[in-house]
Amino acid sequence: MSKDLFSLREHEIFRTLKALSGCEFVIIGGYAANAYALPRFSVDCDIVIKNENELKKIEKILLSIGYEKETLPKEVQYSSSFSRYKKRIENNFAVSIDILIHKVTDRATGAEFEAEWVFKHSEKIHFKGKTITEELKLSIISIDALIVMKSVACRATDIRDIFMMAPNAKDKAWIKSE
Repeated sequence: MSKDLFSLREHEIFRTLKALSGCEFVIIGGYAANAYALPRFSVDCDIVIKNENELKKIEKILLSIGYEKETLPKEVQYSSSFSRYKKRIENNFAVSIDILIHKVTDRATGAEFEAEWVFKHSEKIHFKGKTITEELKLSIISIDALIVMKSVACRATDIRDIFMMAPNAKDKAWIKSE
């Protein structure tokens, strides 16, 4: 992916996250990993919410800023409580927001992380753009909890993220016990 497209994508995601600033969510996945390690391309921004009422608030905002709800086949979804919103931006390039409601279910292992666990193990941090000068204060899953989640999923990108984040882990004993 060219730097221009990475920057374009990051700019749009930051604009979207800023629009959602009044909502209650926690960022997980690739964007969370980018908060703790060198940037990498992520096809979407994954957020966790606790309930459908929050989904209604978020959906209203996303639809108002040009996103469309996307219907995905069951095998692509993380769980039955999952929604994806996609926005086409430049040159048929798109960004998406994946919303996991109530819990995160790993597709390969079936392991579940309840939203309460994600929220408990998150913190508000200053999230800086890697290719843009934007900075937002957002709830992002803690580095230790993210390492736990990525250890369960264990895809190639997850392993890369773990290696990039591991030196900055705060409580390796807790990670191992989880």
